[in-house]
Amino acid sequence: MKEIIKIIKLSEVQLSKIVICFVMGILSSLLATVPVLFLGYAISALTSDVIQPLNVFPNLNQATFYLMIYVLTLLTSIIFRNVFCYYSTIISDGVIISLRKQIYSKILSLEYSVFNKKSKGELIHITMNETQKLDFIFSQALFTVFSDIFDLMWISIILFFTDWKLVLILASIVPFIYYASIVTAKIQKKIFSDISKIDSKITSKIESTYNGLESIKAYCSEDLEMDKFSKLTSESLVKKKKSAAILSFYFPTEGVLRLIGTSFLLFYCFYQIQNGLIEIGFITVMLNYSNKFYNPIQNTSKYYQSIQAGLVSSKRILEVLSLTEERKEKKLDFYHTNTPTNEIIFTNINLSIDDKEVFSDLSFKCSKGDIILVKGKSGAGKSTFLKMMLKFYPVEDNKIKIFGLDINSFDTKKLRSIITYSSQNIFLTNESIYSNIEYPSISRSNQLFRSKETIGKFIDQLSIKKPLDFTVFEGGSNISGGEKKRIDFARAYIKEAEIFLFDEPTAGLDIDNESIILKKIKELKGKSTVFIVTHSESALAYEIADRVIEL
Repeated sequence: MKEIIKIIKLSEVQLSKIVICFVMGILSSLLATVPVLFLGYAISALTSDVIQPLNVFPNLNQATFYLMIYVLTLLTSIIFRNVFCYYSTIISDGVIISLRKQIYSKILSLEYSVFNKKSKGELIHITMNETQKLDFIFSQALFTVFSDIFDLMWISIILFFTDWKLVLILASIVPFIYYASIVTAKIQKKIFSDISKIDSKITSKIESTYNGLESIKAYCSEDLEMDKFSKLTSESLVKKKKSAAILSFYFPTEGVLRLIGTSFLLFYCFYQIQNGLIEIGFITVMLNYSNKFYNPIQNTSKYYQSIQAGLVSSKRILEVLSLTEERKEKKLDFYHTNTPTNEIIFTNINLSIDDKEVFSDLSFKCSKGDIILVKGKSGAGKSTFLKMMLKFYPVEDNKIKIFGLDINSFDTKKLRSIITYSSQNIFLTNESIYSNIEYPSISRSNQLFRSKETIGKFIDQLSIKKPLDFTVFEGGSNISGGEKKRIDFARAYIKEAEIFLFDEPTAGLDIDNESIILKKIKELKGKSTVFIVTHSESALAYEIADRVIEL
């Protein structure tokens, strides 16, 4: 229950809406118990020796009158119940959408180190699938259980004032049903937790297969990957079969217990009718009420099973929302701060990630406008070095000074606003080439910062042959690796920045295109500080560099 309360608070759904929904549930329950009373009165009036006319309307007899009231109250009950269900569904959808937004926002603000511990597939699964499972709780389940409790209350009150023994007979079976429900629910919760974890692995597997499809086909390893996927789906199927088996045992057991309670009630009612203590129409009322009496218990039991899946999802959602975010501090803004020097200084930097040493006693300095070539073997930490300047990894105070100011004295977003970064992991959206190059400027304002003519001339210089309005698929799956590289380079290059970070900007390019990229970088000399991570041994790369750092 704690998880549900936390989820409701996080979803930012107005308390008034939840209160309205609960009140509607109470009224819906009351309306649901009323119609059958009038049906009972109608049957009793119809089976009496003399059908009495109404005093107010002599042409209308009691049986017809009660039947009309039955139809009207039943219709009102149906309409009100459907309005209640609609309203609760709207609230449920609001909760799910709100939480998805919060999880997505959380992912965007997470500390970079978190992604070394959480797989992308797991985060995707939680964002989409686990939030959807909250529907088990909030789409009628929680509200229906609540209204069903009031169904039980109203029926118990009516039966108690009719004959308290009726309530006792029906209630005698409840402990057995409740016990069976609790035992089943505990087992189901464990199964749902296992299924959720397996489904996360399946999502991760699908994602990794999509990303590595070329290699899978090239190595003819389709059968191997299919076997791995089948193993995961088989594990999920085994768990789901176990869940189905438990439910297939529980529901017949619950049905038999209900039948026993209803049978005892009918025997008692027949005895009362034979002795003239109640009217025959009361049998209809008792059959309906016995069903309604157990329905709340059945629904509570049924939804209790479903709610377990929602609770497991709630727990995983809350775990993601509790992950460590980047610190949001109001610090220096580069463009509104006087910088003492034009130097970038690295002093005795030691960096370890997950207890693995990356740098040890790294020191050097460079001046604004310098081009620095960062070299080293694979795994030496070259890419990590660039990410460290973006504060993806924490650095001790005064270990890195940018133009005389401690990197930690800058507001993180303000710092990144003066840096442009071209990553090895190229990020392209399902938009035009122009929109991808202008990203994120074109997404933040209706005003375009650079004309298509300007961008068009620039991509011509980079030998990108496709038109600016060419639509790129997500991840750039419909363009070549070289085109992806050059589009990403264009995006980084056209940004006016104090510091440029290029991670393998010429990897995978032919000699001509490599030369074009390096010559463009050379044009930044004297204007901005440029760090280039590269394995290239191109003479031009060394020619344009003011300094080479070996990691």
